[in-house]
Amino acid sequence: MISRPKKEFKPENSENGQHKLVSMRQAGEVLGVSEWTVRTLCCKGALPCVRVGRLLKVDMADLLAFIARNKQSNAPAAMSVTAHGL
Repeated sequence: MISRPKKEFKPENSENGQHKLVSMRQAGEVLGVSEWTVRTLCCKGALPCVRVGRLLKVDMADLLAFIARNKQSNAPAAMSVTAHGL
């Protein structure tokens, strides 16, 4: 049997050439939500996830990108003090 040299996978967006995968619970802790909310976000396609056997994991780069995409620069008008007449 001839052995072939293995090609090393080095993704651009990862640290030290490796993806950092976190559990649903850990992703929830980062976002400040429950594990089930993270699962719902994954099922809806809002947050990419990776299946490892029967487990679902979230790439930390995807989690940080999700946070960046969903940041709000200003408070909604309904939340402002002037909207309530105060």
